[in-house]
Amino acid sequence: MSQLALDLIRQAKREGWKSLDLGCTGLTDDNIPDELFELTELEELRLSNRVWDNKKREWIESKNTGRYNLLHNIPHNIIRLQNLQKLYIGGSGYIHIFGYLRFRDNWGISGISTLKNLKNLRLLDIRNNNISDISFFRYLRNLQSLDINYNNISNVSALKNLKNLKSLNVSDNNIS
Repeated sequence: MSQLALDLIRQAKREGWKSLDLGCTGLTDDNIPDELFELTELEELRLSNRVWDNKKREWIESKNTGRYNLLHNIPHNIIRLQNLQKLYIGGSGYIHIFGYLRFRDNWGISGISTLKNLKNLRLLDIRNNNISDISFFRYLRNLQSLDINYNNISNVSALKNLKNLKSLNVSDNNIS
């Protein structure tokens, strides 16, 4: 279990946080604390190690200093977080270490249909994964911002009914 993640979750619970950054806490599929899913008032959850800021056009690193997270599945219990409006749950492309080493921070998440139950989502960032089926997006009618670049998506027809969508990134997929 990631002690850093657990400590942050417990602090969030005590202090009633609406936003929680669990990036760089060493999370894997096997060690996500169950206590996370008790934070039912959460509006923003960041599991990504870093996120892209569209306005600033730069990567924003997690403030946490633990090991990088690496997930291959979306925890089923995430459906308990019904107040989530923003979810960051993906890799972040190339990461440079000491200015010269680079590695690809791709996660292996492929099954994401569980997210269809998070009806309040306004922002979803699931870049750098292994996603091919996005048909369930039609249920996420409140989405305003969606980043699904660097996946294996070929059919984007499920996005046509997302009338609130203002920002969309589908680059580097298999769309024909």
